[in-house]
Amino acid sequence: LCLAVPFLRQGDYPSVPGAENTYSAGVQAFYAEMIEMAKKRKEKNQALIIMGHLHTLKAEVADKDHSERIIIGGLEEISPEIFTNDIAYTALGHIHKAQCVAKSERIQYAGSPLPLSFAEKNYKKGVVEVIVDEGNLVTVERVAYEPLIQLMSVPKQGSASPDFILQELENLPEATNQLDYYPYLEVNVLLTEPEPLLKSKIEEIIEQKAVRLARIQSHFANKNETEELMETELLGLDNKSPIDVANLYYQSLYGVEMPNELRSLFYEACSLIEIKDK
Repeated sequence: LCLAVPFLRQGDYPSVPGAENTYSAGVQAFYAEMIEMAKKRKEKNQALIIMGHLHTLKAEVADKDHSERIIIGGLEEISPEIFTNDIAYTALGHIHKAQCVAKSERIQYAGSPLPLSFAEKNYKKGVVEVIVDEGNLVTVERVAYEPLIQLMSVPKQGSASPDFILQELENLPEATNQLDYYPYLEVNVLLTEPEPLLKSKIEEIIEQKAVRLARIQSHFANKNETEELMETELLGLDNKSPIDVANLYYQSLYGVEMPNELRSLFYEACSLIEIKDK
């Protein structure tokens, strides 16, 4: 007997008076009621299988760039204790990384069939084969497979300088007629100064390579360190000139003063705006 439950939204589950976390309490109450009904309906020597779409407590997701719909604060996390040992197997969805829940092979996320973000590019993909007999769980085995289309990053970890990026892209395999099997590529560039032509340089190289460019991400070495300082500085925004604000933002990204060439261009732009306003 299979109890298949979709993702539960507000209104799908009962309200639990006095519950601090109404979502978690309501979903658990819904499952508890449905499981009890299923147990009463199942026949002798018939296994009970649960299928659910939810986020269990302490389930592992990607730290960054995850595409699971996660509510801030983990309010949607459900305790796996509702899936008791007399349930032969619980197959869960929603979390993209394959994993056992509460260290039990009886409760598992099989994982998404394909990586759904670049943060998932190293996830091992597969399906879970479950065999039950006479109402009892016999074996649980993971059957791995490789997705036909891979995700790749340059560099493999973190970000790198434009010169390093361009050299790595030059080293990629040359284009072939097997376009359907080209991997999707993300490029992570570490910038220490503006590079207005970098995007066109990357695209020019990629045109001759056996990859599909999915995105170019710019990273700034100094950004996190100076965000708090920048917020403090901007409190006195009314007393700052446009060039002061522009230089502050430039410093927050690159960690150095805006070069004179850019200052001159900025002054020129400001002058044109003033003339237009007049």
